[in-house]
Amino acid sequence: RHADELAALLSPRVREALGTVPVLLTAPPDHEQGGRRLAGFADAVRDALWDAARARGLGFWDARAAMGGPGSVKAWRERGWMAPDLIHATREGYAILAERFVAALLEAGGFPSAGEGAP
Repeated sequence: RHADELAALLSPRVREALGTVPVLLTAPPDHEQGGRRLAGFADAVRDALWDAARARGLGFWDARAAMGGPGSVKAWRERGWMAPDLIHATREGYAILAERFVAALLEAGGFPSAGEGAP
């Protein structure tokens, strides 16, 4: 399902309309809902985004990996970087994610491409 939705959003027609505008897909951060991890759903979304980026030569950044991987949401909450809902980051948490995103861009020499290695 996710792959079909992404394919529609990233169709050749859309890419043609964008021209040379770079596109970066971002996998969601680690999170919990109602006290349980949505690992299967989160993995499916992340994998669909990764596959779409790789197949189309788009940029890809994995926010969950930047947090420390699956299950990292609890450590982030203990540090005050996640809101009590374990879905949204706090102001400080978003700032940390932003710093890690910029660091990944700089490390990649610009725009990280999904073709440059496995996540």
